[in-house]
Amino acid sequence: MENTGYYNWPCLEAFEGIEMDLFVVNPLHLKTAWDLSGQTDSIDATE
Repeated sequence: MENTGYYNWPCLEAFEGIEMDLFVVNPLHLKTAWDLSGQTDSIDATE
């Protein structure tokens, strides 16, 4: 999930008892790592 500061805590607490991998990452890192700058939902839906 993207790191949104304070707003992450309720979600993190909800997943606390579930065995799963959960990663909190910087939104800027996601954008640059996958080069999402030019994509939109309509483009993604047609792929």
